[in-house]
Amino acid sequence: MKDIAQACGVSVATVSKALNGQPDIGEETRVRVCEMA
Repeated sequence: MKDIAQACGVSVATVSKALNGQPDIGEETRVRVCEMA
C-alpha cells in the first residue's frame, strides 16, 4: 500500500479507505488508487 500511496501522491490511510470503499474518499482519488492497485 505504501508504494501505491507514493505513486498516487496520497497517504497510506487514503489508499486503505479507497480500497475498502469508505465514502469519505473522492471518486477521482478512488479510481486512481484502484487503477494502481
